[in-house]
Amino acid sequence: MTAPKNGEAPTAMARSGAQENRNDADIIATLADAIKVRILAGEFVGALDYPEADRPTFWASIAMVLDDLPCVRQTWRTIAEHHVDGVRTRQKMFRIFPRQKGVIDATLAGLLALAATCVVLLAGGAL
Repeated sequence: MTAPKNGEAPTAMARSGAQENRNDADIIATLADAIKVRILAGEFVGALDYPEADRPTFWASIAMVLDDLPCVRQTWRTIAEHHVDGVRTRQKMFRIFPRQKGVIDATLAGLLALAATCVVLLAGGAL
């Protein structure tokens, strides 16, 4: 083994597959960005939207999206139902839910303020 140059790891210590891990992380980050764009556009996103070979990458990417966007929640959608057999196939879907427990939506707050103003005006303005 030769002595390493300054700032370089010895060749014997280089991990095989290190470049592949970086490429995988780049692919996952790219897919996560694409999923964020779809979710922010109001779409439902599910694993069946992607080819079967890309589904493990989808699950890694959706985990990143769930960490970045706390308002993204999962929901279930029935995709096939057989009444004779009693079998129902469901898919886990992800979408954005802007209204969370303890948070008021700006549109709802505006409507409440408008309703309060109308009540005051109808009551004769005596407050």
